[in-house]
Amino acid sequence: MAFLSKQRLRPLLVSMIVSAIIFIVAGVDAAEIMDVPGWVVPYTGPKEYIAVVGDKIDFTWNTGLHNVYIHPTMNCELDDAVLVGETSPTSYVFTDSDGTPDGNEMFFSCDIGNGAHCLMGQNLVVTVFSNDDVEDEKEETDPEEESEEEEEKKEQEEEKEETPITMVDPTTSPSTSPVIMDAPTIEYTRIDGGNDVGWDERSWYVQVDGVMGGKSSGEMEFISTLPEDDSDNEEIDSIANMMQFTGDISLDGGGFSSVRRRDDLDMSDYAGIVVTLEAEQYNPTTSSSMTGLHLQFDDATSYYDYSSAFAVPLTSPSSSSAITTTTTSVYLPMESFDRGTRIGFNCRDGCSLNEAAINGISIYVLFQEGEFDVRIQSIDAVKEAVAFPSPLVEFATTEDIIELIQSTIRSGGSLYDKSYIELCIAMYWSVLNTIVASTSSTDSIVVPNSIVAVICAGLDKMTTIDETKQDQAWTLRYTMNAVMDDLNGVERQNYFDWLPTTLSSSSNEQIAIGRSEDDGLCIARTSAAPGSMIGTTTPTDGNSNDNDTGDQSSTEIDAILVQSVDNDSNDESSAAVVVAAAVEAGACSTIRKSTATISALFSMIYYVFL
Repeated sequence: MAFLSKQRLRPLLVSMIVSAIIFIVAGVDAAEIMDVPGWVVPYTGPKEYIAVVGDKIDFTWNTGLHNVYIHPTMNCELDDAVLVGETSPTSYVFTDSDGTPDGNEMFFSCDIGNGAHCLMGQNLVVTVFSNDDVEDEKEETDPEEESEEEEEKKEQEEEKEETPITMVDPTTSPSTSPVIMDAPTIEYTRIDGGNDVGWDERSWYVQVDGVMGGKSSGEMEFISTLPEDDSDNEEIDSIANMMQFTGDISLDGGGFSSVRRRDDLDMSDYAGIVVTLEAEQYNPTTSSSMTGLHLQFDDATSYYDYSSAFAVPLTSPSSSSAITTTTTSVYLPMESFDRGTRIGFNCRDGCSLNEAAINGISIYVLFQEGEFDVRIQSIDAVKEAVAFPSPLVEFATTEDIIELIQSTIRSGGSLYDKSYIELCIAMYWSVLNTIVASTSSTDSIVVPNSIVAVICAGLDKMTTIDETKQDQAWTLRYTMNAVMDDLNGVERQNYFDWLPTTLSSSSNEQIAIGRSEDDGLCIARTSAAPGSMIGTTTPTDGNSNDNDTGDQSSTEIDAILVQSVDNDSNDESSAAVVVAAAVEAGACSTIRKSTATISALFSMIYYVFL
């Protein structure tokens, strides 16, 4: 084969160059795909996107019930909302009617819970340009202006580093709205004796009220909820990643059942405890309430042991038959372990837990008559305060909500009367947040925003004003009474200046009186303590318990910090930085791909014409 001379090769190379140029130009104008991978509550992705006609946006989620709507109102009002999709992934391709030369804004949101998810921040805006002028808008920049913008961005970053971020209660602040900010990484350290290969089964044991002459029962089993291994790997199949604690509480002569473990722990450097467990399945056909638990630490330097109360969150079975359980978490700050007791007698001398001298850990079910089934995945210590969103529960009717509240009052009120005020508060808190996080299983509105506003006001007072546990319990009780009266459409038994009242509008929807239109509704969470919000509520199938956070033993998990921002503030620097970062990342990836092609092109030109 004869070697081609440069003269004979030049026409072929010129043709290749022209083809390459056409390919590159076509690539510049090609439609882009914008991914929104975390379309959940809380939504932590960019709130603003830029698109051109022909581009596509993909919304994906792997937990909870979500959908995608376009709101012509450009806010969370549902008037004339257009459904895009209700399953993940949901996509939308921007059409000619969506774009304008100056850019047309489109508001996308999740409308689960009659717009509750939208009000909690699950929304974004896309500015859509027509193809003719988009290059001028996206790419033409004065070098001097670009330099000034970079300098301004640098100053904003320096100011952000110097300004401390104040932690606030994300479920309160009636005059503020939550904004998602970057947060420090959270490190989990297991204190239950477990590790990557499951629980330490030998270190836990059961103790019931038989020692006091009671008749309650308790059984403990370590089970695997990991995916079935097709390779018949016995080591994987035998991992016990879940402790199942079942039994029956009898009030005849006793009233408790517990699981315990002896261990020496120094918790003085930790902010609190995270209990990760399966949410309890809500069943509207039964009148049973949620289960309240005590997590207790033994103190080697004290006559008393110290406990903190929490409730197992409720969830609804998914409409998908493949999803049967939901894993969630509850955060307990170390200061909440303030109930000192010894064989039923309370400490009354101002005693407190010595966090450096813990020598045992226990989980108690107390004075809640009947059967129980608690499944705990892990107990971890964390050095930063955290919070977790309440799982979703579907209600078909207002009667279902009222029955759940009444059942919780019966159980919680009984515990209050037995001086277990902390358990009463935990159960009241949990059921109210369940209602805030709820959605409807029908087309009708079951929980209007007016009810959510009433609950948020009660939670606000309980966490920010009430100084005693008795006051906290009664605030939540009065809030539940108001919710039941409003749902029944009857006059309230009691009126308080801290609870908004309701009126019926002409459209038969209820509106809240006492809150402005801009007031944000609260974010439902599994415990009252404020902290970095982490989305770990995870539906799983019958053979899997895959958590978004994975195994939380000594792992690092990205968190979301909820910061309070005044509604009157016009500071958009945070949002601008997020959007700029997203646009810059996309642009960089395109530039890198194009640079290699252009470099090769210039090499070819150099060879042909030199």
